[in-house]
Amino acid sequence: MSDEALQTEVEVANARLSAAIARLESVLAAPRDGGLAAECEALRDELAAVRTRYDTLVTTTETVSDGLDESIGHIKAVLGA
Repeated sequence: MSDEALQTEVEVANARLSAAIARLESVLAAPRDGGLAAECEALRDELAAVRTRYDTLVTTTETVSDGLDESIGHIKAVLGA
């Protein structure tokens, strides 16, 4: 798999995950009857934690991708490609 294909695949996965989180957030934002209020609040808290972790993973993915691109560039330069 080429670098560009892998990067595109990661970007697509990130977009899908972001869309799924957005859908969950919209469902949790909708008003609920009293019996589900506590459960919705717990889910909101959990979703906030997942969103924070997702944001961290996106940053890490970008950092790793940039590092790999740089390393591949150095290897290509050494090999004379």
